[in-house]
Amino acid sequence: MLAALVLGFALWVVLTSPGSHTKPAQAQVTEPDGMTAAKASLVVDDIEIGAFNEIGGITSSIKAPRADGKAARLNPPLRVVLKRNASNDLAMSAWHRAASTQVTGYKQDVTLILYDTAGTPVARFYLGNAWPTEYHLSALKAGSIELIYETVTLTADSFQRMPPS
Repeated sequence: MLAALVLGFALWVVLTSPGSHTKPAQAQVTEPDGMTAAKASLVVDDIEIGAFNEIGGITSSIKAPRADGKAARLNPPLRVVLKRNASNDLAMSAWHRAASTQVTGYKQDVTLILYDTAGTPVARFYLGNAWPTEYHLSALKAGSIELIYETVTLTADSFQRMPPS
């Protein structure tokens, strides 16, 4: 009986020790099946006016054509939320200021280009008659070393996804 207890205890120790179990094979890291992007660039007349590291999504919805035969239109207008680390670049703030103070001339045709980590364009979006409807700087705590973020919401009258290059 004592021999059975000793043998049972020894078997329990072997089975519960970490080194006695086979380890699962390490998972292989593979590229995702979908598109990935490391940077978004906002371009006007072939000049980058802002680089962003976060896009809050691009959504386009339309109101169906009406019985009077008028074409469908974006309803509501397209909105794109862009976020980046705040810097001394005042282009987005100045554009928002122009949109808030001018009656005309503040809407611009822009292209939003998404790049992968190698700097290759992976997607391109045309935003017709775009303007910044919201401009936001994140909260700041005195004495903190947290980054301040600049968030810009663009609204556009028209939208088209285009080939990346």
